[in-house]
Amino acid sequence: MNNDQTLGSLRKIGACNEAREWVKEHGGTSQELWNDCQRGDWMAWWIAKNPKYNQTPEFYLASADCAELSLEYFEKEYPNDKRVRNCIKTIRAYARGRATREELKSAAYAAYAAAYAAADAADAAAYAAAYAAYAAARTKTLSKCADIFRKYFPEVE
Repeated sequence: MNNDQTLGSLRKIGACNEAREWVKEHGGTSQELWNDCQRGDWMAWWIAKNPKYNQTPEFYLASADCAELSLEYFEKEYPNDKRVRNCIKTIRAYARGRATREELKSAAYAAYAAAYAAADAADAAAYAAAYAAYAAARTKTLSKCADIFRKYFPEVE
């Protein structure tokens, strides 16, 4: 797709203003945009919205690989909480046909509950102190996720 077509498609599916603005400023085809994007969250969102890709094993494997990037930080704070690790394992099993949709949903709910509890436990002072480090780490992690999505989806339409 050319740039105008890509922008139109993004508008239709409800892409955020920031993503659409980046596409417009960057220019180029959808493949060129995909190759240059450093926002793994945007790429994951786009894949999730696209029926051609969103139920493929590659989507689930890419999602598991991205989630795994944060696992060490979560387990450092909560070494006995295996819900996030189990969720990642279940996503991979589902992608390989070794887990059911219900097992996937159950693992996702448990991981969400773990993440929510961890966020709820953090107080405002700790959050403020960690924000600058978080911003830098977030940018680096999003770039790693972008590379992961490109690994599983080297070409897009």
